[in-house]
Amino acid sequence: MPAANQPQTNFSSGELSPRLLGRPDIEQFGNGAQVLENFTVLPQGGITRRPGTYFVAETKDSSKRARLMRFVFSTVQAYMLEFGDQYVRVLRNHARVESPPGTPVEIVTPWTEAHLPALSAVQSADVLFLAHRSWQPRKISRTSDTSWSIATFDAVGGPWDEKNLDASKTLAPSATTGSVTITASSAVFAATDVGRLMRLRQGVAVAYPGSPTAFSVGDTTVAKVDGIVRSYRCIGAGTTAQILINASEADYITDGTCVWKFLGRSQTVWSSARITGFTDSTHVTATVIDRLPSTAVTGEWQLGAWSDTTGWPQCVTFHEERIVFARGQTIWMSRTGDFPDFTPTYDDGEVVATHAITVTIADDEVQDIIWMASTPRGLLVGTRSAEYLVGQASANQPMAGDNVKAARQSDRGTAPDVPAIRAGGAVLFMQKAGRKLREMRYAYDADAYSTADATILSEHITAGGVTALAWCEEPDGLLYGVRGDGALLSLTFEPDQRVRAWARHSVGGAVVETIAAIPNPDGTADELWLIARRTIGGVTRRYIEFIEAQDSGHHVDAGLLYEGAATGTVSGLAHLEGQTVKILADGSVRVPQVVAGGAVAISGPAAETIRVGLPYTHRMRTMPAEAGAGKGIAQGQAKRVHKVRLRLLESLGSRCGYVGREQEIPYRRAGYPMDQAPPLFSGFKEVDPEGGSDDEGVISIEGDDPLPFTCTLLIRELVTHG
Repeated sequence: MPAANQPQTNFSSGELSPRLLGRPDIEQFGNGAQVLENFTVLPQGGITRRPGTYFVAETKDSSKRARLMRFVFSTVQAYMLEFGDQYVRVLRNHARVESPPGTPVEIVTPWTEAHLPALSAVQSADVLFLAHRSWQPRKISRTSDTSWSIATFDAVGGPWDEKNLDASKTLAPSATTGSVTITASSAVFAATDVGRLMRLRQGVAVAYPGSPTAFSVGDTTVAKVDGIVRSYRCIGAGTTAQILINASEADYITDGTCVWKFLGRSQTVWSSARITGFTDSTHVTATVIDRLPSTAVTGEWQLGAWSDTTGWPQCVTFHEERIVFARGQTIWMSRTGDFPDFTPTYDDGEVVATHAITVTIADDEVQDIIWMASTPRGLLVGTRSAEYLVGQASANQPMAGDNVKAARQSDRGTAPDVPAIRAGGAVLFMQKAGRKLREMRYAYDADAYSTADATILSEHITAGGVTALAWCEEPDGLLYGVRGDGALLSLTFEPDQRVRAWARHSVGGAVVETIAAIPNPDGTADELWLIARRTIGGVTRRYIEFIEAQDSGHHVDAGLLYEGAATGTVSGLAHLEGQTVKILADGSVRVPQVVAGGAVAISGPAAETIRVGLPYTHRMRTMPAEAGAGKGIAQGQAKRVHKVRLRLLESLGSRCGYVGREQEIPYRRAGYPMDQAPPLFSGFKEVDPEGGSDDEGVISIEGDDPLPFTCTLLIRELVTHG
């Protein structure tokens, strides 16, 4: 009967799959657990009871789902936006932003409850750009805490559908400026084209004058030097001074008090308008954007690629100083440094590197772009079937409309409505079934991107699929996910230290529906915000809650913190009316109470620091013991664990022992005041498990008191019979 000490020095493999119970030969077996619930794994390897959630507010309408989105202007100026059925509300510093007091700041939006999961967003400074294939893109802008607005994103200069190739199908404008009627020679237009861009190509009749002349914005002219014809559009009204005699090719040419924009080496120019009204298939009204040179009939025209007819972009990001939109298999990038401008070429067809770019993924499968992520090597793109890198076709030239390609990197595919996350030097995305988290990073040896499975050792933990991801960089590098059944998942992700540790969390019995992360008010750590669907008094409530960093000391859910003069009553708990709550007062656990009239009276002496909220239980179960075998491995052989040693860090509470027979870990010593909580403990604690031999030697740790608990080492002293 060999005796042995089996140490578990870390839990850096997290909760492992039941499929690994028979694999003591791999390193991860000794660094994992069968169960990690309401524990998170520290990047150094220990496990700690997860922090609880703080209650912030109920959503505007608890009968409907809502979605949270981050808005981070700086690390100390971060907002959480509550997107609901045709509204957005603003939260900051753990409270709603109100103006005047009592009135939440709110803006009206076009997106209904059904649209929210598919909304794509990207932020630049004080502007959030949003895309959904059913709606023209929008911009949400902040000018102060209480001043927010929404407007359509109006692209100019494109992007465009294919050019008209039927010379008999012509368009004719009724005027050159303002609101005009466009007449088509045959059926061209649809009622859903209202709001759609269009452009026409016409000849420029006005030659650049030989004497100072006044020009208005939108006027076009041509200049000819050394036999080269160049066309220009006035973008700053004024009077010429003959600068264009030199025929400069630049976007902003100062010419006396005029400012000109070079259009190309041609005597014909493209001019654009936006359709504002539909009469019939051959007649629409439009507002001219770029003044038309004339009212001449033309067969050279294009309609915009975005509209209610064709659909709108469904995905948005930034890449190399461009805003990037996508829909289906097509990606549109704006001009460099000019987000609204999607002009693809000069009017003569010449392309320069700063022009807008359109690229369509050519593949043998129909792709549908789910996410895009900017990287130094190019734009990574995730579709329903595969992953691509969009970059230069020729590596020696900058990416441009005539130097761009989409190269397939892998064939994993992405789950719908789950955008990728950049974390730990990788791009993380959920594979098409929502079960596997793929870790996409550049592999130098293959000169391509690899997509390792970050759930290979814990495939069970994502059962039902993951519907949302959020990344908390500080302090411990935690990726959070929402599972289809409303469970919250966490992945401690520190790949440089080979730490990929999954855990599960039940948030006070709630169904978690959405998550997002922002810096805390002082910018020292990241907070996870969530919407928890709870049943309170038989009624469905949707609460906005957040989780602080690990050392917060808050270990109840949907809870509140009271700090002030000593009191025996805590109010403000109307959101937990009728619920049995746990109470931690001045560090000691008090008798659970039922919330009545939005308040509870605490047992024992009055306290200055009180935490009240819903309870949750943390659980850890080790993998089967693998030590002390006289012949081969210890699996399947009878064994008895007669002592467990735990190295704890600033901990109290919890029970330890065989599963179902856990014993209280003792902390109180002689001399401790009986009317005060014992101090947080760091060091070794020993437990002698109750029970006889079994084949597994599994040890359990669990607890439901609102106390901190961190274990950095677990040692099983055992005897194996065999």
